[in-house]
Amino acid sequence: GEFSFKAQAADEEGNIITGDGAFSTSVTNLALGIVGFSLSYDQDDIGNTYYYLISEDSTAGTLANKSYIDYSDDTYLAKVKVKDTDHNGTLDFEVTYYAKDDSDEYTVELTGCCVPSFTNTYSAEKTINLTAKKVLENMTLSAGDFTFDAAQVEKVEGAWTPVSGGWSDSDVSNAADGDISFKDIDYTQEDDGKTFYYMITEDTGSAGGIDYDDQKLVIKVEVTDNEDGTMTAVQTVEEGDADKEFTNTYSAEKTINLTAKKVLENMTLS
Repeated sequence: GEFSFKAQAADEEGNIITGDGAFSTSVTNLALGIVGFSLSYDQDDIGNTYYYLISEDSTAGTLANKSYIDYSDDTYLAKVKVKDTDHNGTLDFEVTYYAKDDSDEYTVELTGCCVPSFTNTYSAEKTINLTAKKVLENMTLSAGDFTFDAAQVEKVEGAWTPVSGGWSDSDVSNAADGDISFKDIDYTQEDDGKTFYYMITEDTGSAGGIDYDDQKLVIKVEVTDNEDGTMTAVQTVEEGDADKEFTNTYSAEKTINLTAKKVLENMTLS
């Protein structure tokens, strides 16, 4: 019952009949995607041929009008010949389906066991940003004082190793309030159930008096498709500071010598 389909009376070229002779019926899919229309005929229809245009109705069904579903706009023409072959009180039918050709005409006969097929596409996406915080002790922090790198990693023989072709961002500087934010990371429904790891490090600069933080902050991201076009990406700290802070310490020192002069009058100073 997730998707709905219509069969409408049409002429042999697939034009929907309006007024006298108009007919339309709707059904929803069964399990495994099966779609079946129930049409009734009697002895007055024997020898007649009827045409029906079959299409999907995106406005009905439990998954109607969903922005995260790309509905099929395919249409098919069904040709039904009504017969009374055995004259036993039960009619039989010859049903042929046609798809459109390159000229949008219903000339492509579906042979064998082929029946009209409607393919819909579901999509979901999520975008996140990795963030961290810069703390500078004993000195006022300014925007751009320090830079940071981040990359997708995986554990290889117990060591965090960059993923070849994986996401990365480099030379990202801190804001005046210490905030650090890296470029977007995008996920799609294909990432459902997957876990990703990213490592953030600080670039060691050359500023005098600064003790740089050399930690390797590893962020774990668990991705889940909510099956409604949205996704959840939960971030936790796998390794490193739980508050995601990089703390540098400024210190200054200087050694001096105090000097004076000794004067000895009326005698030689030794």
